[in-house]
Amino acid sequence: MAIANTPEQSFDKAGKLYKEQNYAAALSIYDSLLRIGYQSAELEFNCGNAYYRTGQIPQAILHYERAAKLDPDDTDIEHNLRIAYLSTIDKIDPAPELFYERWIRNLAYGGALSSKAGWTVTLIWLSAALFAGYLFASKLIIRKWAFAGFAATLFAGVLLWLLAENQNSHLNHNKGAIIFSDAVYVKASPNTDGANLFMLHAGTKVVVTDEMEGWKKIRIANGNEGWIDQGVAEEI
Repeated sequence: MAIANTPEQSFDKAGKLYKEQNYAAALSIYDSLLRIGYQSAELEFNCGNAYYRTGQIPQAILHYERAAKLDPDDTDIEHNLRIAYLSTIDKIDPAPELFYERWIRNLAYGGALSSKAGWTVTLIWLSAALFAGYLFASKLIIRKWAFAGFAATLFAGVLLWLLAENQNSHLNHNKGAIIFSDAVYVKASPNTDGANLFMLHAGTKVVVTDEMEGWKKIRIANGNEGWIDQGVAEEI
């Protein structure tokens, strides 16, 4: 299906087709927009909805996960993603986690990376303004408060920058992926002769921790690891 004059017009047209329950036509436009590089949480979310309505659960989960990556605080995305996972075969209980481990993980990796970056820049600029106030203020009390504010905002900015760098490194080395094959054995080694460890099915989310000559080393929610052919999963 041809794309209209602008991506925004195409997006609106796809929305109308979706409301008319012409999900396949809406999906064609959404996919076309993604192929030309148009990206947003709303587009990924709507694309996931269209895939879900056409019964393509792994594809729906993939786009919901991509939407959640762009906007991790959106409750509608979280809800639809949870509903889509109910349609998958594999029900994997996550590895037990102590409360402080969960708190540390949420602090280190929670929230959007772009949001952390934006707040980092804001705090650095604010610290610079407060330092200027400390240098040029005539009253001692103002200089004291300006310096205290400078130290606090600089510390917060540097801490947030370190958290953003840590999250970016984590995302680059621990890429999520969705299984697309109906069923696939996870191998003990990156070759077809490797022992079968366990089986995964379409729609299951895995974390890619390593890659080697056409194989991906993956970890699932309960901590089990192994190797799969790179063609059976698509990265989020």
